[in-house]
Amino acid sequence: MFYLRDQCVDECPDGYFGQRQSNLYFACKACHYTCAACTGAHNSSCTECYVGSQLHNGLCVKAGGCQMMVTKLIDGQIE
Repeated sequence: MFYLRDQCVDECPDGYFGQRQSNLYFACKACHYTCAACTGAHNSSCTECYVGSQLHNGLCVKAGGCQMMVTKLIDGQIE
């Protein structure tokens, strides 16, 4: 069970991840604002992205944006 906004839920919804708050309970915490779903609070913990972004090594980057180009260059993927 997880605690989310004054209620108990079976699992955290998209946009949240479960985190132990104490030995007594787990809470649903918000993902980084760039992530639609995640495993942690950091921008590199994304597992799903919003429409218009692409997931790359845990980061959501704008599709076709400069960040994606730089990442591809670093990874040696530019064709």
